[in-house]
Order: sequence, then C-alpha cells, then structure tokens
Amino acid sequence: MSLQYDWTTAVVPEETARVARAVFAKGNVAMWMHDHLGAFVRDIDLDRMYCLQGRPVEAPWRMVVVTVLQYMEGLSDRQAADAVRARIDWTYALGVELTDTGFDSSILSEFRARLSGDEVVVGGGVTAQSPARPGAGAGLA
Repeated sequence: MSLQYDWTTAVVPEETARVARAVFAKGNVAMWMHDHLGAFVRDIDLDRMYCLQGRPVEAPWRMVVVTVLQYMEGLSDRQAADAVRARIDWTYALGVELTDTGFDSSILSEFRARLSGDEVVVGGGVTAQSPARPGAGAGLA
C-alpha cells in the first residue's frame, strides 16, 4: 500500500455541509470534531506507516477520525465502515461526498496494526516510536 497525500482535510463538500447542517442544526460531536479540531493529524504525520509505491490507501487522517468515532460509539469495524457510508455526520467529519462508498471494514484493523508499531506525531506530541521502515517516507525524522 502506498500513501498518496491528501491535502483536503479541512474541506467539506458543499452538498455534504448543506445536508449535515440541515439535519443537525445544532451540530453534533462528529461535526464538532471536524469544525474545531480540523486536521489534528495530517497524512504527512503518518507517512512512515506506508510505502511510497503500490496500491493507494485511504487517507490516514480519515482513518484516525473513523477510529476515534468508532471508539467513542463502541462500534465494531464493520459497524464503523457502515457508518462511513450511512451517516451524514460521519461524512461531514471525514470531508467526503454524501455518495462516497467508503471502504472495506478490514482496512480499520490494518490501519490499527500499522499505527501500533509506528512513530506518529499528533498535535505536536509523540504517541509511539519505532524504527524507520524501508521504502517509507521521511516526514518524521
């Protein structure tokens, strides 16, 4: 799997924003996360987790948001993957189109496995540390 940087972390598609704000006039936690925390983790913060060649992966910052929402709601991987496709507030938090088809639930366990063994800088703090991997980016030297 390879990392293709996604620089659109702060942009919610217009239709997604319009529908989400109509449905959740006062907002909710998922929307608040996007609006107030913004990109609390960026793809470049996670670049050691991925090779620079091969099949593109889901945006790592989105996997972090899904993992946080999944934990907050006590969802299984399958339920979280379904929420990405079915819940307006989650599509808003992830900054994706309402018609986004999401991803297979197995990607969440793969992401957690990668996350548990790598150095990741989130909001300026180091959460874990590991040696660099061959073929990985050098964003966290």
